[in-house]
Amino acid sequence: MRKKSLVKKFIAFLFITFFIIISPLSVKAEADNFSSESIALQFYLEHIGTTDSSYQNNLMIGRIVTFFNMENHISATMYSFVDSNNQPHGYVVIDENNALIPIIEFAFDGESFITAFENQLAADTKTTDTNITYYYLGGYQYIAKLESEEISYYNLLNGQQLDSIENISYIAPTLELPVSSRSTQATEVTVLGYNQSYYTTSYFGGSNNCGPTAGVNLCVYYYNNGKTNMRYNSWEQTYNLIYEAMKTNTLNGTYSRFIQSGMEEYVTSRGYSCTASLDVMDAAGVAKTEIDDGRPVLLVLHGDSTYRDHAVMAVGYKIENGTTYFRIADGWGSTANRYIYDNAGTISECVMLLFR
Repeated sequence: MRKKSLVKKFIAFLFITFFIIISPLSVKAEADNFSSESIALQFYLEHIGTTDSSYQNNLMIGRIVTFFNMENHISATMYSFVDSNNQPHGYVVIDENNALIPIIEFAFDGESFITAFENQLAADTKTTDTNITYYYLGGYQYIAKLESEEISYYNLLNGQQLDSIENISYIAPTLELPVSSRSTQATEVTVLGYNQSYYTTSYFGGSNNCGPTAGVNLCVYYYNNGKTNMRYNSWEQTYNLIYEAMKTNTLNGTYSRFIQSGMEEYVTSRGYSCTASLDVMDAAGVAKTEIDDGRPVLLVLHGDSTYRDHAVMAVGYKIENGTTYFRIADGWGSTANRYIYDNAGTISECVMLLFR
């Protein structure tokens, strides 16, 4: 009997000891999750008022999506926001492993790119009966793993199926980015009349056509802000002329210097006196200066893990804890509501247009 009593006491001791050891870990995990959510919620509510204050008191976190790395550890979390009618109002993506720059990207209106991907997938496959796992591997590298009859992988942002994931690896962010002295205190700067509908590369003919599409979007911006000669009969014809002026090749895309010369050639042909210039030394810094002065710019990315070699239009930026997030129309979505930062150092050139 005494032996049984001792055994029971020993088991109880082990149980209590085990409970004491694991309890702090459990509490810490919950605290970390709450911290991630609170960062997203606090950031969102602090800034949504500058976008549309009428929603501020009625918005809440809706869907939460967890991203993993290839070792199946949590790498990021997306918090999507909805109003009282369950209508989408943007999102915030939090990097779970980067306390210095926890906010990967955000948008203050519309649905998330995950919802857009799932809607397109359902339309293409005619089914929603698919098991999906989401991965974030740095550098705006989002991947969807689909498991149905077989396993397939997709680039989450543009919906394109990947041939292979063997060469995909995590891209570490740039932890410290220079901030120009003239805009350090700004919470957000946008050019006047930025909030418009823009064109996507799929709207126009040809492949590798991001340069001419970005050029058209720059013309769309100025057209809607009073320079109505920027459109030649239709936006399709405008695109065709810019495509030709930029010497775009369907196989190789558009060289940065031809984006510059092509924009100057086209805008001058429309009767405006302008100069286009190209900066390759401090593209992000120059872009901020131009936006400070009220002019949108074209940004050229090279070797980006998601965009690869791509051209986008930047219409604003926001500074958070010394990190500059550019507000872009990326040619994949029709609105300029996505904020990204140069986390892989791939913003390499900036094309500016100055009217005289």
